[in-house]
Amino acid sequence: MFCLHGGNSAGAQIAAQFVATQTKSTYLSEFNLGQILDPEQIKGAVLYCGLYDLKEVLGQKSDDRFTKFFVNTVGWSLTGQKNWQDSQAIKQASVVDYITDKFPPTFVTDGNSYSFQEQGLTLVDRLKELNVPVTSLFFNDSDKEVTHKYQFHFTDPLAQKCYDMTKEFTASLF
Repeated sequence: MFCLHGGNSAGAQIAAQFVATQTKSTYLSEFNLGQILDPEQIKGAVLYCGLYDLKEVLGQKSDDRFTKFFVNTVGWSLTGQKNWQDSQAIKQASVVDYITDKFPPTFVTDGNSYSFQEQGLTLVDRLKELNVPVTSLFFNDSDKEVTHKYQFHFTDPLAQKCYDMTKEFTASLF
């Protein structure tokens, strides 16, 4: 029995990518890796504030220098390549393209400000398309600014809500 918690940001992306490799053999073969787990051993995934469709990031245009710098820094750090936009690694890191109906039940959350909410919503939509059980917590309809890593601000009621939903979700897996 295996339950994968994605932590935050790149950790969530890496966790989702790992699960996708274990549930889609053709994706696994792109990395020249062996199967580590049987898909039935993976009971669930908890993914906080991650990037799941890097092609979407590539399509974002901005005149803001900080945004350009941030996107380029993230792309470079994820791929190890300065000219990351055309890299195979970016295509492979866009995990939404590799998810199948074998992906385990998943809990996805993100804040609505200075984070990757659209990425999380894209992932949730893909999981729902495949009839994968998904639980989510987003704040796109909220006027309150909910930032990246909000779930770790334990005195905030929204972080408590995330914690409670995470506990409930993981308890439902066993």
